[in-house]
Amino acid sequence: ANAGEEQKDSGDGDTTTVADTEEDRQRAFLWAGRVAIDKGYQAYLSLVELRRLLQSRPGDALNGEDSVVHRREELLKDVEENVSKLQGAFGLKKVDGGIECDDKILARTLTLPKGRMLLSRVVDEGILPHPSACKVLPNAIKVVFDSASTGDLAAAPPAGEDRLLRSLTGLVKTEHPSVDPTNLLQCLISTINAENVINGEKRSMKAVLTSKRTLMELLYAVFSRGGEVCVGGFESDWKDKESKFLAILSAS
Repeated sequence: ANAGEEQKDSGDGDTTTVADTEEDRQRAFLWAGRVAIDKGYQAYLSLVELRRLLQSRPGDALNGEDSVVHRREELLKDVEENVSKLQGAFGLKKVDGGIECDDKILARTLTLPKGRMLLSRVVDEGILPHPSACKVLPNAIKVVFDSASTGDLAAAPPAGEDRLLRSLTGLVKTEHPSVDPTNLLQCLISTINAENVINGEKRSMKAVLTSKRTLMELLYAVFSRGGEVCVGGFESDWKDKESKFLAILSAS
């Protein structure tokens, strides 16, 4: 075994190597992230092509044989399969008729510039289904705050981060279809919870937002849209979270 690794007997005579150093774990983490992103990119490219085929005029020849119309069912099955692969890159999966986001997998993907670029593209181009994009939104805000809590605030933002934040801002500003009240509320909750992480690193919310203009623009869009969308049964909860955030800002 290499230095920093230990041998463990699995009980049936086989010996397995267990990585026990932080460096090994980090390497495995990044490798898994790259694999997931590559699969996501392949799914994205397939979905772009499938959308082109599905939008072709009825009767257009496909490879000189069947028309798109005759193959529509087959193409839609391919769409479903590739959407599932794309969602997997961002930790999204269907649960009980809804969608859940594993923020650890999302954070792993957004650690790498290629992952940030992929999410930006699929949101901008409407390739990632709207409910999935809405579910990613508050979790992506959490990831950016986590990164900002330890990064150099005076340095340029990580490659692709500004583009991603602009894409998410565009998502929030879009009225048809609109981000749902639940996920807009979750964006505020992610921001309020980030205060603990930021304070733990002896920083202030104001300093983080001042250094990250595009993040501030995204949060401004969330506040504006939330005020319009979070009404009725969501209104009191929204106003409560809004007050908490404003108190954090004025205290920092």
